[in-house]
Amino acid sequence: MTNAFLELREMAGVVKLHTLHINLPERQPTDLPRALMAFLCSQPSIRSLRLCLELEISSIREALTNITSLKTLLIPARRPGPAECREILDLVQLCPDLEELFVIDYIFGVFHRIPFSLLSLPHSWLGCHGLKMLKCRAVDLLTLTPEIVHEMGEAWPRMEILQLFNSRELNQPEGIASWLLHSFAGAFSATLLHLGVTINFTLAQTESHHPPTASRFTKLETLHVGSSRIELQDMQPFAELLSACTGSRGVHVVCDPIMFEGLHERYWRLNTMVADLCPNGGLGAERDIDEMRPNGFEDDWTA
Repeated sequence: MTNAFLELREMAGVVKLHTLHINLPERQPTDLPRALMAFLCSQPSIRSLRLCLELEISSIREALTNITSLKTLLIPARRPGPAECREILDLVQLCPDLEELFVIDYIFGVFHRIPFSLLSLPHSWLGCHGLKMLKCRAVDLLTLTPEIVHEMGEAWPRMEILQLFNSRELNQPEGIASWLLHSFAGAFSATLLHLGVTINFTLAQTESHHPPTASRFTKLETLHVGSSRIELQDMQPFAELLSACTGSRGVHVVCDPIMFEGLHERYWRLNTMVADLCPNGGLGAERDIDEMRPNGFEDDWTA
């Protein structure tokens, strides 16, 4: 047995943790994952658990079954195939009292070794009615429909921060059509503060996609569009759409900090357009362009 195994076994009887964050490289003692799982099973009072390492799905299931009051969970969705990806994502249903869920697209040391599979939003997550924060990099955004967004809103009435992105490995990530923001506004009108989602501006926007009575975000402060590439001709229509979704409040639009040259300037101009349309909100031309960066909002997956 390794020292780590013995130390964990000794701790199991005397330590009661509420928070456990584990970040381990790929090369780890062979008995360490087993020791960690045994230790977790001795800690039913844990409220915050972040597992950034490669573990057997059966071991994670056993640990989550024994933890009865979990509020925060971070798990890696990276598995060899779609079936295993789905299986690990469905483990979330074992934690009905979750308030914060983080699903990352990597495991330290094996980002490029295991292929990544994008999946539709797991229906089992809708049973976590207390969710306030969901950050996920495993969702196939092409599977999102107005009906699914409506279900999400009904299932998560307390949601404040919602981020649904593709894996970072996709050089040209797919995104939702911009008109789907109307559905998000209807579903999360009263609670959502920050929304993160990739937008595909090449998808046509027609009036038929707009609901008869446009719903509005009443609290939204930030819209993070990730690596969405916006062209000059898309800016004014998108600014008008945001105005329709937010009313006079406006919204602060941000993008990924490392993108092709000129993109930040375009989003700065977009925010200026939103400010012109929304006199009580928007970024405004006088604000510094550095304020358009997410400031950890999107990339703070493990903090």
